[in-house]
Amino acid sequence: RETMDISETILKKSLKQVTGKIDFSMLEAQEIGAVVYNTLPFERTGMVTCTVDVPLSWNLRYANKGRREISIDAADFEGNSIPAQMLNIEDDTVYAYLKYGDTFDFDVSRCRLVMQLKDIPQNGFLALRLRPKEGEQRPVEWISPKANVLENEYLSVKINWNGTLTVTEKETGRVMEQVHFFEDSSDKGGPLVYSPVYERMTMYSLNEPASAALVYNGPLQATYRIMLRWRLPKRVETTLKVHVPHGSEWVDQGRMQRSGEWEELRITTDVTLKKGARCLQFHTVVDNTIKDHRLRVLFETGLSGAMLCRADSPFDIVQREITVPDSSQWYEAAARTWPSHSLVAVSEKEFCAAVYHKGICEYEVLDDDTRAIALTLLRCFGNAGNHTETYEYQELAECQGKSEFDYWLAVYPKKVG
Repeated sequence: RETMDISETILKKSLKQVTGKIDFSMLEAQEIGAVVYNTLPFERTGMVTCTVDVPLSWNLRYANKGRREISIDAADFEGNSIPAQMLNIEDDTVYAYLKYGDTFDFDVSRCRLVMQLKDIPQNGFLALRLRPKEGEQRPVEWISPKANVLENEYLSVKINWNGTLTVTEKETGRVMEQVHFFEDSSDKGGPLVYSPVYERMTMYSLNEPASAALVYNGPLQATYRIMLRWRLPKRVETTLKVHVPHGSEWVDQGRMQRSGEWEELRITTDVTLKKGARCLQFHTVVDNTIKDHRLRVLFETGLSGAMLCRADSPFDIVQREITVPDSSQWYEAAARTWPSHSLVAVSEKEFCAAVYHKGICEYEVLDDDTRAIALTLLRCFGNAGNHTETYEYQELAECQGKSEFDYWLAVYPKKVG
């Protein structure tokens, strides 16, 4: 964490110095200069989301005691127009901090803008001219052309009643069904091992109705918010058995099982599709009220003939067999879950499905016909170690409260690797 903070501070200071050397003298009144940096060693094209502060003193937002909608035109320094879509706008007061501790504030309309940029040079930048103007955008093309549908040049996505997605890759016509659902199972293990109770009561969100709402829609990007309220057993518990024979009585525990008390788990996922993208973007918020459980998100690929999966590690792309070996004669059961740094991919013939993620370090590719990619979002337990150690309840390890996750599903007509 400290290393990241230092690196980010050095990067910001360095980019400020570079930005200060760029000539913005051609900007006209009520125009804003912006710079997009490409820190990678190759040319890039894609969508960029940014925040633009438009001063209220420009009198674009308010006039005649009324509030008006505004939009922003974007262009490069050569005057070439750049496609831009307004995502949201909010009036706010922002503060600027001066070198010696002084501050000043000014009122702005804070605009969140997405732009489609092309050919940003490697290890370089693209300087832009942004001109706010009165009036809202009225596009004629939409990424969501009808209810519960997302579509661009490469993908067609349908949102189903239970919150799952049906994804069609247009170039090959391949359809992936039951994409993005959740699995919840008991966990009485600890940080070293996942250990469900004997009657594990694994549950799936496939049977739960979900709500979907369109958050953003336009020619460059559309986002749906999928909301799931899922009732699950609250914890793992056991019953106490009191034995009263002819002599002294004693007490022991019955079998461990998921409790008869149920609690609501709320999961909210924003699903975004952008123009020209081969991937779906997911931002999931889990408000965890359940203890002693493992929560996973699954993407059924349908690549039943795939025998290998690939996942990245800090220094390599590792190839692993999907088939789980027979470990009945082994001291420990064969591993089903594996580590991943940011990528898990499954391919068959000329088609590949890959899940990219941020900081979700455990995955499994199911050894069945679905070849589903499962990412472990939460493992919640109260035990600090194995069963031979002194038990001390670990409250924080139950991961109560809100957790946020970012991941992407990409489908390609060609094999990765």
